[in-house]
Amino acid sequence: MNSKVLSAIEGLMKGICNQNSKTCAANKKAKLQIIQQEIDYDKLAEAMIRAYEKVKKESRRKNDSTSSVLSSFAVLIFVVYGVILAVTVIAVVIAAFKQVREMNWVNVSQIASNIIVVVIALLIAVTTAIMSYFSFRAAGEVSVEEDRSYVAAVVSALASMAALIVALVALLK
Repeated sequence: MNSKVLSAIEGLMKGICNQNSKTCAANKKAKLQIIQQEIDYDKLAEAMIRAYEKVKKESRRKNDSTSSVLSSFAVLIFVVYGVILAVTVIAVVIAAFKQVREMNWVNVSQIASNIIVVVIALLIAVTTAIMSYFSFRAAGEVSVEEDRSYVAAVVSALASMAALIVALVALLK
């Protein structure tokens, strides 16, 4: 338990023993009985809650600057990534329509290969559009997050994803 919560409990117990100091000093069993009978559990619960909230506020103050910087960075990366994906969707759809207009629809083998190319282009466009949507949603989620370790994990994941993209581009060249 937190040291502040324990000190609050200890203070309540000392207060009870100070009220009945003759009984507390005389008999330890009686002390236990007095404590069991006279503890105001509502006040104890309130003291524990106040101590917990105070510790939580102090830890938030320490984490605010780091988490806000990391959160802003992660939101920026997600938005840029989402915009890139949205532009990619538009480019793939435009390229697919151009390809359909220029395709030769004469024999069966060309028709089948044309349809396969169009379906693959549409699947790429739909998948990229979904990824773009989720990227914008993730930016919104990260922008309201206050937990520093969670935001740091998100930034780390984004950095590894960027490294993966760079590696894939290097393989294709």
